[in-house]
Amino acid sequence: MNIRALLLKASLWSTLLSLPISILVAIKSYHNYYNFHSEQYRQAVEYLETSACTDSGRRASLGNYNLCPQSEEIIKIYPFIRSFYELGDDLWVCGRGRCWAVVEMFSTIPWFIVGVFLVSGTLFYCISERRYKDSVEYWSLPDHKKLKNK
Repeated sequence: MNIRALLLKASLWSTLLSLPISILVAIKSYHNYYNFHSEQYRQAVEYLETSACTDSGRRASLGNYNLCPQSEEIIKIYPFIRSFYELGDDLWVCGRGRCWAVVEMFSTIPWFIVGVFLVSGTLFYCISERRYKDSVEYWSLPDHKKLKNK
């Protein structure tokens, strides 16, 4: 059996095994998000039915401490839809601020350090190439043309 067929079988098996596991993890995450958001939805509906939200005088007297607008925002989207949004945010490459963290990391690195690494890498490459060419020339057998000229 050649190495290419072996690698093909290994990648096929790893894909076949990881796909159901990924689906089960996504279902578990969705279930957890649904439980959280359905409880939050129920609490928001109950809070909107209290006198803090139904009585306009009490609602105005609460001022900034009033939770009615947040409760109204929560009940605008059903829990199963909000759970899909959360799951999509988990599965997206830049979800949960992952891309922002990379941007922040690269924006805070001083560019002179990056420049030093680039210059030193270029110098290392040039020196190693020159040493390689010198060693090939030193250890190679002489050409017929070089022997005839001497």
